[in-house]
Amino acid sequence: MDIPIRRNQSAFFKRVKPIYCVIAIALVAMTVLSFTIESALPSVENEKVWVGEVKRGEFSHEIRGVGNLVAADNRWISTASAGIVERVLVKPGARVSGDSILIKLRNPELEQDYKQAEWEYNAAEAQFLALKAEIEEKNLEYEMLVAEAKMEVELALMNEKAQKPLAEKNIISAIDFENSKLRARQSQLMLRIRSERQKRRAEVAKARLAAEEAKVWMFRNQVERMRAQVEALEVRAGFDGVVQQIPIELGQQIQVGTSVARVANPQELIAELQVQEVHAEKLSLDLVVIIDTRNELLNGKVIRIDPRVDKGNVQVDVEFNSQLSNSVRPDLSVTGTILVEKIADTLFIDRPAGVSANSESLLYIVDPSTLVARKSLVSFGSASVSQIEILNGLQLGEKVVLSDTTEFRQHNSIQIN
Repeated sequence: MDIPIRRNQSAFFKRVKPIYCVIAIALVAMTVLSFTIESALPSVENEKVWVGEVKRGEFSHEIRGVGNLVAADNRWISTASAGIVERVLVKPGARVSGDSILIKLRNPELEQDYKQAEWEYNAAEAQFLALKAEIEEKNLEYEMLVAEAKMEVELALMNEKAQKPLAEKNIISAIDFENSKLRARQSQLMLRIRSERQKRRAEVAKARLAAEEAKVWMFRNQVERMRAQVEALEVRAGFDGVVQQIPIELGQQIQVGTSVARVANPQELIAELQVQEVHAEKLSLDLVVIIDTRNELLNGKVIRIDPRVDKGNVQVDVEFNSQLSNSVRPDLSVTGTILVEKIADTLFIDRPAGVSANSESLLYIVDPSTLVARKSLVSFGSASVSQIEILNGLQLGEKVVLSDTTEFRQHNSIQIN
């Protein structure tokens, strides 16, 4: 007969109890490890990060450029005479008129040449007047000879006429009558010769006077040219405006054609903006521009796009739509915002640090429940000065860290406290 073996229950529990203990310890360890991992995330204070929200609506594609205001009527004043700078009568910023003297030059040699030219002109003019008086006197003498010849012709013809009836009646001899006729023909021939000689003499006198008069005009033109050069030693503005630059010094030797001053009309200003060449292909004429002078915002439009690239930039000229205030002036530094296009309905956010248009970038998307920001790839489209269009990777209402996160780039998540 079999005898039933009675199992010891306390021994069973002794064997099971260690298993539960191991399980419990494992759970505790996992929990502690989870908290340890969570607490290992890099953290940043909330006030030290810039967080933006994804929005939907109208988006303006803008391009920014920096530059200066310049005068549309802007001229360099150059010298017409060489000389040494004796006086500088105005300074940059002075308002001048067309007759205002900016600079006085000194050129003793030029002034001496001018005096010599005046003397030569006066001598030539005196010689011309003397020749003219001489010719007029000779003309009177020859006119008197012609007049005498005319009187002799008349007298001879009258004598011939008187002797003709006497000769027909043989009162006087035929020889005497023929002599009278011969004297009449001789006097006529003498009148013709003297008249022709007087005509030729007048032509010669006219030619001599013309030659002397041409010489007088030559010396006169020389004097006027020299006078203009002497007067040009006083460099004038040439038109109404404000002096911008005078890049010369007292005692400096100036050659003909040297630019000695820049004068601008402050009433007609334009903005010259420098735009990065990567944006140049999106520019066109008549685009709306907002110019920030630091004191006010001015509206304008693009009137010229330079076809050249200089140091990675393209120059864009902007014309203003209204009269400018007295606070703006040439060479004032300005910032311009060019409105390229408007997109009626799209997702966009404030422009994150270091993000450019038509690119992809890793941004930290913030979980509002845990304030843990996790890295995610985002695709961008057009950009404005302060905002950028979102093509993919973000949804409406999501919050994104927009400030610089370079120090956390090795971490996929960060904790915002």
